[in-house]
Amino acid sequence: MADMRTIATAWEARATDVNKYNAAGNISAITLCAKTVDAGQLSGGLVPTYIKLLPTKDGWGNQWRFRADQDWNATTPAQNYVVWSAAKNGDAAGSGGFDATGTSPGGATTNFNDDIVFTNGVFVQYPEGVQTQ
Repeated sequence: MADMRTIATAWEARATDVNKYNAAGNISAITLCAKTVDAGQLSGGLVPTYIKLLPTKDGWGNQWRFRADQDWNATTPAQNYVVWSAAKNGDAAGSGGFDATGTSPGGATTNFNDDIVFTNGVFVQYPEGVQTQ
């Protein structure tokens, strides 16, 4: 979760400078984030100015997943972004999963297989309490 916040902080700092991916909006805006942002593209936009090294994997060894409401090279500025971990099982579409359409139970979870989702400056799905495997 700390890496997620670090990535998002760097992305938001960049947005302050270039007026793209600026994290404006609310939780319902995650439904607008259907454009995949490649980790290499994001790294190229953030390293070394906004973050020294972009973490490539979550705590379970799965690749981070990034989305925005516009393509990375689009001329229209993106206003929303999502950083998420597919959690222990690595299945972003499974139970407790988040997908490109914004389908997500949201809120606190107690299952290691529930995705962890950070969008527009806040965690919208996150682990809390005693976790089940």
